[in-house]
Amino acid sequence: MTSYKQIIGKAFDNWDKWNSYAVAFDLMDKGYVSLLDIQDIAAEYGIQPSIIAYRRRQYLQYKQHSAA
Repeated sequence: MTSYKQIIGKAFDNWDKWNSYAVAFDLMDKGYVSLLDIQDIAAEYGIQPSIIAYRRRQYLQYKQHSAA
C-alpha cells in the first residue's frame, strides 16, 4: 500500500512545480500530512523548508481567490 508520504515523494520525483505542490497541499488540507512532513520530503529534493512554507501561503491565497 502506498503511503501519503510516498505519494508526495512521487509528485516531487515527477516535478511539475504547481502540480507537485497541489498534490502535497491537498493531502495536507485533508489532514493526512503536516507541513513539517512536506518540508521533510521536499528537503530530500533540495527544497528548503522556508520555500515550502512560502509556497503554502501562495497556495492558500490562490485557493481563497479561486473560491471568491
